[in-house]
Amino acid sequence: EVPDVEMLELEEFQFLKSHNKMAKGGTFDDKVKAISKKLVGKPVPAPYRKEYGSRYDKEDAQEAARRIVGNMRKLYGE
Repeated sequence: EVPDVEMLELEEFQFLKSHNKMAKGGTFDDKVKAISKKLVGKPVPAPYRKEYGSRYDKEDAQEAARRIVGNMRKLYGE
């Protein structure tokens, strides 16, 4: 069974938000930069390991952050 990608991204967003790792205000790129900085070197949640490996490198963190911020805007209109 393939996990629902949007639900997994929402869970990752909620994790970051709950740990005060969201950029306050700013543009899309500002938020991506802030989140990707927090992700570099961190362990990747199990559902994402096939896509990103065991830890986020700089490029993977950037991609994951773009997806997180994109979903955040889609869900909350920020």
